[in-house]
Amino acid sequence: MRGFDRWTFAWLAGCIAFAVHIAEEVAYGSFGVYADFNVFVNTLLPSLQLPPYRYDVWLTNLIGACVLLFVFTWLVYAKRGPMRFASFAFAIFLTLNGIGHLYAALTMSTYFPGAMTAAIMVAAGLFLFVSIPEGGEGKAATH
Repeated sequence: MRGFDRWTFAWLAGCIAFAVHIAEEVAYGSFGVYADFNVFVNTLLPSLQLPPYRYDVWLTNLIGACVLLFVFTWLVYAKRGPMRFASFAFAIFLTLNGIGHLYAALTMSTYFPGAMTAAIMVAAGLFLFVSIPEGGEGKAATH
């Protein structure tokens, strides 16, 4: 069995960063932040009624997404399916989520859940960006 190439390693690093980020958000109480955001959106856009925020649904969805991303590591390793596109999407998510948390931490007068792992998310997202192979041939960059 061959070892992980750079692309697979970057994907796995992104999954680990995301899992650690979720753990920080859960440990430091992100419930209030997202519940307030839900109220804000419903107030700002009354025609777009978001369902009430439920912590159990939020946590279940995050854990499910994280597990699914870890499962997709095999598809990146095997160079199967649309994993190049999925890698760009995951890298964008990691980078923007991390930047958003860093921005919130810098502009708020209090701790923002997820701020401690935000830099790790940005680093993992950027590492994944530079590790995605060029073209559609599925060969990972090794330099």
